[in-house]
Formats: sequence, C-alpha cells, structure tokens
Amino acid sequence: MKKLYLFFLAAALLSASSCVKDESVLFRLATMGFIQEDRSFKGDDGGTYLFSNTGNSRNEALVTAGTRLYAVLDALSEEGTNRYRAKLLDFNVPLYKEIVKLSDYPEPSVLGSDPLYLGDWWYSGGCLNMIAAVKLTPDSDKKHIINLLLDDTAPIEEEGLIFTIRHDAQGDVMADGEDITGEMITQRFLASFPLESLLPEGLEEVKATMNWLQDGATQTESKALKIK
Repeated sequence: MKKLYLFFLAAALLSASSCVKDESVLFRLATMGFIQEDRSFKGDDGGTYLFSNTGNSRNEALVTAGTRLYAVLDALSEEGTNRYRAKLLDFNVPLYKEIVKLSDYPEPSVLGSDPLYLGDWWYSGGCLNMIAAVKLTPDSDKKHIINLLLDDTAPIEEEGLIFTIRHDAQGDVMADGEDITGEMITQRFLASFPLESLLPEGLEEVKATMNWLQDGATQTESKALKIK
C-alpha cells in the first residue's frame, strides 16, 4: 500500500539517480533543504547550490530565506568546498510547521482523527520529513490540517521519540475514510517538521515510533533515526 503513495516523487528520484549524459553536469540530486539569505540552496546533503536559472524568479519560495524546499537539480560546476553552481530542474514546497506536544493537547483528538496514507518518513536537515497522502473531494473549499504530535511526556533516552500524525479533514471525508461515492481524489504531499531543537544534545541516533490512522485502524512503524 505504501508504495502506491510514493510515485509522485518517482520521476524525480529516478532522474536524480540516473546517469547524466551531459558532460557539463557533475551530478544530479534530489534533496530537501533551505533557501539562504543569498538565495542559494543549502541541501540536507550538506552541499550549497547557487541556482543559475532562478535569478529573475518572482516565486517567493525561491527568494525567501528560510523556505524549506524539495529540489531536483543538476550541479554544473564546483565553486568552492561543497559549494556548486547548479540548475534547478524542479521543486516542491512541503508543508513546514512546528511539532505540537502532547503536554499541550491532553485531548489530542481535537487535532483531528481522520485517516491518511503514509509513504515514508526520515530525519534530515534538522527536520522530521514525510511523504503522505489524503483523500479529498475535488473543488472542496475544506482545508485539511496536518499536525505532527510528539509525546513529550515519554523520556526520549528510554522510550525514544513517539509521534502521531493527526489529520483533520474539516468534514471532507467519508465514513471511516472510505470513498463510497468514487468521487474523492488522492492528494499527495510532502511535510517537514523542525525537530533538532527538541532533541537532547549530543544525540547521534534515536529510536522513533510513528503512529497514524489508515484504513480504519491505527498503524505503527518504528525505526532508528540517524541524527549525526
């Protein structure tokens, strides 16, 4: 089931890993990162990329420092240590918002209890990132709300990070998330939640558990996240 919700990034990831025939291209990359003050792009891979084809862009996402992006790019030449002139091929602006804490929401159901589909989740760039999808009605004026809830009452050193994805469809959902009309569509999205400031200092790896509602049942997945 999860693989079905990864295909909207498949083309980008395929191009990023494919052989680049143009000899002027050093490498092709798909990565999350942040736009910097000088409009360069600091990728989660550690590289800094100065886009050669966005100088006159009026897209706020490409010129506003602090914007989180998922970018597909060609590195054209090395301009310094781990710094490259690059061509931006495609980009996506993920949902970017703060993690909410269980101690602030003793009744977490107020954040929503609607289903969603989770494709993958990982840590990079100081953030907990994910690819997911929700069902929605075409042309609906309802704004779905996604929150990542951290159980901050559980000691991280002993139990790890315990997350729950809360989805509030604002009423734009069928009973138990089931599309009985055949009219709903699947909306895929990327999301990124700043996590680094919530972690103990010196942490290099941590166990994380993700919970979410899918197909009428709570799903749980655990993995080790490399922090450094």
